[in-house]
Amino acid sequence: MDKGKLFEFTFGCRAEVIEENVILTPFIPLRKFLTGDEKADTFKGKIYSGVNATKDGRKYSIINCGIGEGLAGDAVILLGQTKVKRILFTGSCGGVGKVSINDLLICEGALSGEGFSRYYREDFKLKDVLKDESLVLADEVLTTRLTESLNKEKKAKRGKVFTTGSLVAETSEFLEEIEKEGFLGIDMELSAVYTAAKKVGIPVCSLLYVSDLPLEEPMWKENTQEEIEKKKKCLEKVISHSVDFIIGGE
Repeated sequence: MDKGKLFEFTFGCRAEVIEENVILTPFIPLRKFLTGDEKADTFKGKIYSGVNATKDGRKYSIINCGIGEGLAGDAVILLGQTKVKRILFTGSCGGVGKVSINDLLICEGALSGEGFSRYYREDFKLKDVLKDESLVLADEVLTTRLTESLNKEKKAKRGKVFTTGSLVAETSEFLEEIEKEGFLGIDMELSAVYTAAKKVGIPVCSLLYVSDLPLEEPMWKENTQEEIEKKKKCLEKVISHSVDFIIGGE
């Protein structure tokens, strides 16, 4: 396989175009990261898209990797061909444990519950996943720096998340077991991102926001105008913190 050609096909640009500092997100619109005072150039491939921006003299790339473990993990593997030196993954999670909607979560580790098919095998037991899979850790230096930058004003919680391969499999019993194991969130990409980053040697950390509390109310619950405004402000904070962190230097 010609990985260079694959990179150009999937990203729509050459590998050398990507900057050293990267924000990777599965769904947040790229335009929301731009305030208008940056210089920005876009790229778009058959799978991934992104923006190269310059703010306060610091260059960085924002990449949309798509939702799900496979797309996110492959994006990071392909970024191993570039000059990327650090990645901040920015997205959302369902909250379990002692968290509230709109809390910010610094994810020190993610456990792999990846793989859709496993959830629908007759012999599937969540306890086997929890017993057999190891926590994949974020880069400690980056995670500590992110924690320090956010917790000056106690802006974020730090903990671990469970990465699932099936949204539909998240029954109450499933979520209660995750909660008992001390996880603060459940997502669909992070363990793949952390695993891929370790494979290609790129330091990675993550900042998620709690978008819903699946044990307390369904994600499709209609929000009040006040709740909509709070979620909007939360997303703005996540984006602002992400950009400030990734251009903050070594």
